Amino acid sequence: MNPYLRAAANSEALRLHAAEKLQARQAEAAPAEPLEPIETVDVQVIERARDPETGQFLADDPTTPDVNEAWEIIS
Repeated sequence: MNPYLRAAANSEALRLHAAEKLQARQAEAAPAEPLEPIETVDVQVIERARDPETGQFLADDPTTPDVNEAWEIIS
């Protein structure tokens, strides 16, 4: 057999062998059952509160422990 044809046949056989191995691995890795959807979580976007006149950051008022005036909710 011509050495060039032998090399081409060998490379084709190797390519097919590699493709078969890849398909076997993908079949093993496939989940048996469909995946459940991920739960969504509501997220609040906050940013530092600023004084509307000067643009400086506002501090938290220590007399109101249940409210943080230094941050404001955007969405």
